Amino acid sequence: MRAIFVSKDFSQISVKEFESIEEFSENVTDDYEYFMLEDTNNTHKDLCLKPTKLIRENLELLRLLFKKQVIMFYQPIFSNKDGFVYAYEALLRVKNGDSYIYPKEVFNIAKEMGIDYKLDAICREQAIAQYQQKGLKLFININPNSSNSGFFKRGFTLNVVLQNNLKPQDVVLELTESEKIDDIDMLKETIKYYKSVGFSIAFDDFGTGYNYLNILSQIEPEFPFA
Repeated sequence: MRAIFVSKDFSQISVKEFESIEEFSENVTDDYEYFMLEDTNNTHKDLCLKPTKLIRENLELLRLLFKKQVIMFYQPIFSNKDGFVYAYEALLRVKNGDSYIYPKEVFNIAKEMGIDYKLDAICREQAIAQYQQKGLKLFININPNSSNSGFFKRGFTLNVVLQNNLKPQDVVLELTESEKIDDIDMLKETIKYYKSVGFSIAFDDFGTGYNYLNILSQIEPEFPFA
C-alpha cells in the first residue's frame, strides 16, 4: 500500500510504502496536513486528499478495529408463520473504555478514511467467528461494493465460514441499501458466485436508502425484504 503525504501549503510531498493499513496508521506524523492512499497493485485507488488529523483523532478506534476487538450482538429474527426464532442477525459493537461507539459513527469514520472495506472484512470475520447459535441461520451485512474494491479475494467469506465449522447454507449475506451500487454487473457476478457455493442473499432495510427495485429482479435474493 502506498501513502502520499502532502504539506499544508502543498510545497512538500512524501511517498511511503506500507505493508498494511495498520502500519500506515501507526506512522502518521504532524509533518504533513493531508494524505492519499492507493494500493500497490492499483486495483483500488483512493486519490482524494484527506486530513491527517482523521488518523490522529481516531487512532484508538483504529487500534481496536485492527486488533479485531469488536463485539457482535445477535438479534433474533422470528418467523411470521409460527413465531419461532429461525435466524439471528449480527450487529456490530465497538467498545471503547466503558462505553460503546455507535456503529454508524464507526462506519462513517472508516468510509471517510478510505478503510470501509477493511472494516467490512473485519465485521464479516468476527460475525462468523463469534456466532454460537449453530443450527440457525446467520444474517450478516456486507457492503455491496466490496468486490469492486480490490481488497477482497474470492473465497474470503467462504474460507471464514468453513474455518468456523459452519456451512455457507447457514449464512445469509445482506446487501445494505444505504450504499449506492457502483457497478451492477460486478455485483451480479459476485452474487452469482456466492449463490453457487451455497450462500443466500437478502436486502437489508429495503426501501430506506438507494432504490434497489431496478436490480431486485436481476439478483433474485432469497430474502428480498430482510
